[in-house]
Amino acid sequence: MSASPSAASSTWISAPVASLNGAAAVPGDTAVAVRALVLAALTVGESRVDGAPLACLGPVVQALRALGARIEEAGGGAWQVRGVGVGGLRQAVGLLDLEGDGLAFALLSGVLATQAGETFLTTRHPGAAAFLKATLSPLARMGAAFTPAGDGLGGVHPPLLVRGAARAVPVDHRPLAPVACDAKSALLLAALNVAGRTTVVEETPTADHTERLLRQFGAALVTRRQPDGAWAVSVDGQRELRPTVVAVPGDPALAAAALVAAMLRPGSNITLTGVGVGGHRGALFPVLRAMGGT
Repeated sequence: MSASPSAASSTWISAPVASLNGAAAVPGDTAVAVRALVLAALTVGESRVDGAPLACLGPVVQALRALGARIEEAGGGAWQVRGVGVGGLRQAVGLLDLEGDGLAFALLSGVLATQAGETFLTTRHPGAAAFLKATLSPLARMGAAFTPAGDGLGGVHPPLLVRGAARAVPVDHRPLAPVACDAKSALLLAALNVAGRTTVVEETPTADHTERLLRQFGAALVTRRQPDGAWAVSVDGQRELRPTVVAVPGDPALAAAALVAAMLRPGSNITLTGVGVGGHRGALFPVLRAMGGT
């Protein structure tokens, strides 16, 4: 497979091969890396995030710097982060443009909702409107206020003015519709600066990157099965996070393409290292085994 050298556009040409063979390290999972950087910015002390995919982290890195965190690239996919503590982000001047990073937009919307100050955020991610529809109401019940853009028909979309609550209150949130992973994450990060326990109930569990990282950073987090089978995630807020070293696993979604391609070519033998398969991210692998893959 090759690409044209043109900077304006690229043409990719592929051709069938008899089999796929070899070994490769899978690039880091952006969903983990973005969460790790945001949480590292909320610690008191210096954290390190290793194995992060450098190409797509620019917007969240620049936003966190504008909010007061010190973040430096350490080479080889590593970042050094000196945080400002829970509730310690400063009010940014101007618009924080997260570009296409909808996850960073979601996480920062939650974090900034429960600390005093006003911040403008925006993103071009197509899922931002759905996130705002699902999340602004529970964040407002915590005490935050928002001014989103609108379409005149009741819909909202970025840019978003966040007016954080100086004295936010905890909530119990059980949405009528299934909660999206970015919405759950925003609420859990908002809970970090709230006195008391905030709980989000999921009818169907979503990816647990945020919960795993919150535990690693020392947050007071409790997960439990409800009597009706739903899954409840609770955070006890206003406790400082501890600095840590996060090793970002390889993105299973990127690994999936190579694995499926190898399954389709008899005689293929590939090895992918460092792939993250914890939580709810490894569903493809047992399916491939059931289809005869090894």
